[in-house]
Amino acid sequence: VVEIANTHILELWGKTLDQTLNKPLFEGLPEVKGQGLEELLEGVLKTGEKFVANERPIALPRDGRMEVYYINFVYAPFLNGEDIEGIIVVATDSTEQVLARRKIQDAEERARLAMDAVEMGTYDLDYVTNDIITSPRYNQIFGFADQTGRNEYISTIHPDDLGVRDAAHKQSLISGHLKYEARITGTDKLIRWIRAEGKVYFDEDKNALRLLGTVIDITDAKTAEVELTEINQRLAIALEAGNLGSYELNLETEEIKCNEQFKDDLGLKGVSHFTFNDLINIVIPDHRDNVRKAVAGAIKNNAAYSYYYQQVKQYWVQQHYYFKFAGDKEKLPLSINLEKPKSKRVKVIPPTKRPLLSSILPVLSLFSPIVIPTP
Repeated sequence: VVEIANTHILELWGKTLDQTLNKPLFEGLPEVKGQGLEELLEGVLKTGEKFVANERPIALPRDGRMEVYYINFVYAPFLNGEDIEGIIVVATDSTEQVLARRKIQDAEERARLAMDAVEMGTYDLDYVTNDIITSPRYNQIFGFADQTGRNEYISTIHPDDLGVRDAAHKQSLISGHLKYEARITGTDKLIRWIRAEGKVYFDEDKNALRLLGTVIDITDAKTAEVELTEINQRLAIALEAGNLGSYELNLETEEIKCNEQFKDDLGLKGVSHFTFNDLINIVIPDHRDNVRKAVAGAIKNNAAYSYYYQQVKQYWVQQHYYFKFAGDKEKLPLSINLEKPKSKRVKVIPPTKRPLLSSILPVLSLFSPIVIPTP
């Protein structure tokens, strides 16, 4: 029987004093039956031992419906000598703390999953003690099996990039943000590229206290960047050596970017801006529809395109297309334009039979077939 109930416990129960006072607990609060509380109370009455619960989920009535709350409570025997005359209940609502902690845990888990997906390492640096806490992926990137000291991680930075790293850290103590790219040499002696980013936290006197950061291995991207630069350099040499005109067509704007040889081939020297429509108008009328259809078909089917057409100036031009992609955007056709004499009799050399005339052929082979005029 409930003999005493203060305002706080009544709010927790979702009941009034009239609904509960001088009534058996589960008569005044029938909604909590079947949640294991009866057994707990009986156990305290029988054994005289106190029961303590932390953040126990209990469904309680709220505005006509049942809601789960997380309750800290104590059931303690009320003794008169050696006799147990009742039970004292002390309870507090910890629902807000539990839900807030779960939100933090959920956010941390989502962040962890995101970082795992991009193979990102994380670290937490204490500027006061110089201690560092790192994730397993962070250790793996730097070539360590387990967490080690901050100086050991720094020792893997390539000597030529230590200045970049030191300057970035120095600037971060002013701006609060850290970002740099550097090479590292792991225990396997292989050189890899990393990108490090982080945020510095300060005290009220602007003294740096903590740095939370991430590290990602960007070796593949750096390697691709170097390869792309080398390809572009070889392509430029090939275009110049072969007197080839080249242009890039933007499918969204139909604007054309080209080299000077292309302008010379099409009689556009000195023209700074022109579109695909301007290019079509250079083709003789009998060939324009065919050129449009050939280009449209190549774009639609993502296929290589090679077309031979005559220009208004009465010479023939051979064009070869291939495609590049810009992220998820539309593919962009790139064209190599080669001026031809008036006769369009040509001899096509299959790729497997092309003579290795010079070092530029591996680049030119991108724009197959290579066409050589015959007498």
